[in-house]
Amino acid sequence: HTSPFGALLPWARSRSVWHAWGGLAAAGLARAHQVITSSGGGSRSPETGGCPTAAAVAEAALADTASFTPYLLVTTGPDNSWLPASTDRSQVAYGAQSRMESLLEVAGCLHRPALTALAGIAASWFFGNNPAGEPMYDPTTGRTFDGIDVPGLVHRDSGAESTIHGLLAMLALDADPGLAAIATTATVAARHPGAAPDRTAPDHTGPDHTGPDHTAPDHTGPDHGTPRQLAWIALGSPGTGHGTVLVRSFARVDRRALVPLPGAGPALITASDPTGRMVSRHGGCGAMVDVVVPPGGFVVGRR
Repeated sequence: HTSPFGALLPWARSRSVWHAWGGLAAAGLARAHQVITSSGGGSRSPETGGCPTAAAVAEAALADTASFTPYLLVTTGPDNSWLPASTDRSQVAYGAQSRMESLLEVAGCLHRPALTALAGIAASWFFGNNPAGEPMYDPTTGRTFDGIDVPGLVHRDSGAESTIHGLLAMLALDADPGLAAIATTATVAARHPGAAPDRTAPDHTGPDHTGPDHTAPDHTGPDHGTPRQLAWIALGSPGTGHGTVLVRSFARVDRRALVPLPGAGPALITASDPTGRMVSRHGGCGAMVDVVVPPGGFVVGRR
């Protein structure tokens, strides 16, 4: 079965249910891909190893991390489940850390460095980019709170699962200062939900997993300039010059927009297609930055 936007479903008989408990599936596929292609030889593609199974494994892992995950991050964050619309808006540490780990594994195993920035944004859940707007990890004790319920109620117990996955996330951040800088840029400054496709409608996605066809004329939203076929989240770090913006496209053609990027100083803007392959990279400056988002792809702006 195929889920909109390429999400990996948590079990083989699921027709539409996506659940966060399957968040490490993409990491598992990335590792499996390494095993399948390990004896492929230098003459074969590093992505497919010349093997149809390897190609299918790579496509599934990339769709989940480079197409579905940006959609998840700009809209709700690591909800517990979608059916395919969001049905369980509670969020737990496992959901955030498994997204982060899968992004890092796929970035490394399938040669998609652009996914590393998404891993940092996924990890920002622990520092305040969540429905409660509060840190979920306590660095003084090493504990991680159990989760967040609607409408932003923090469960301040700290069970084994939450603690373990919080510490796994922190170990990854400790190993990569650049990743940690993105993760700690976690104050939501602005959000534009765009006109996301109806996830309850029949799935008409093609192999690029961009979602239902949106070829209608582009109508801007209430911000008088951002195409409604784009959704974004802008994150800041008060007291620093750092900022992050993630933009996800639902269009079938390139979309251009000015989006806010918190912080100060020069910015680096990278655009990637729905498979996580970086297609452009340029600088920017000012409170609003100019982005061109590939069809079904995503842009990360960072300073």
